[in-house]
Amino acid sequence: MGSSSSKPQEIVKYIESDESKKMKALYQLENQLKELQDEVSKEKQLILNDIEETVIDENNVLILRYSNLQNMDEIQQNVRQIFGNVPLLNVLVDTATQLVSTMNNTKELTELMKWQQKTIKKRIDNKVYGMEIHYKLKVLDETTGRILQGRNTMLLIAYKCKAYVLKTPLESVPDDVELKKITF
Repeated sequence: MGSSSSKPQEIVKYIESDESKKMKALYQLENQLKELQDEVSKEKQLILNDIEETVIDENNVLILRYSNLQNMDEIQQNVRQIFGNVPLLNVLVDTATQLVSTMNNTKELTELMKWQQKTIKKRIDNKVYGMEIHYKLKVLDETTGRILQGRNTMLLIAYKCKAYVLKTPLESVPDDVELKKITF
């Protein structure tokens, strides 16, 4: 009988570097950013009639990433600083911080999305303004590390807002007092 020689089998293992993992995560974020940009740009204008002039036309997409987020005031301040003092975007800031807070307080929840559209007509001084906002918020939460576990929270915000001066008669639009009485 012939002798059989056994050769040790070569095993090759590839270990992904931290740099490679970061690049892969960045690439995924860039893809999500592009998808959100495309999505928000395709949103159809809600106010179509009686437009005299466009006074605000803004859209943007951004991603905020936090490691081991504990302080909700911090994210609220950051989002408010990013959007400045644009009253039209206050609803966006409030919704974003509410979603992140919900995500942060619920360990089982790992992804949360909200797509919203709002319009309002309002009297300011002697003019009628029509305002619309479209926004999508996506909150992602991931656990990192095997031994020392941490959490990364990502907030993706895509929005488009517009404000118009309208040709609508003043008396057909409620003032602030009347507007507060209108509820769903």
